[in-house]
Amino acid sequence: MDAKELMTAAPDGFSAPDFQSDLDTAAFLASIPNSATCKGLIGESLVDTLIAARLPAATTVQFKTFRDYPMRDIIDLKFATARALCPDMPLRHGLALVGRQLFPNFMSSLLGRMMYGVFGKNLSAVLCLANKS
Repeated sequence: MDAKELMTAAPDGFSAPDFQSDLDTAAFLASIPNSATCKGLIGESLVDTLIAARLPAATTVQFKTFRDYPMRDIIDLKFATARALCPDMPLRHGLALVGRQLFPNFMSSLLGRMMYGVFGKNLSAVLCLANKS
């Protein structure tokens, strides 16, 4: 999949992302506050994406869906996942592809199927309640 397939047009007031430019990962990670956390669901999704691609997991952490993990660790795992899935593409392109897998992975989980069953295709309701659940 190329960058044009990732996003063909930007909404009014926005510019299309540049999937080709470099990303200073060290600076990005350093900009994340020490207190920032992320639910294990994201880490699980990243590991599942690698497993589905028949690639080795980029971590030995056994994520628990609702447990909080340091956001820096999850973002670093996201970088590693993008590099593993798309070794010949710019990191930003790989990150976009990894991001596209998050919602389908969530919706294939037990929690995602339950929320989909309750809220149907109302994405905003699912996302509003996902953090509370």
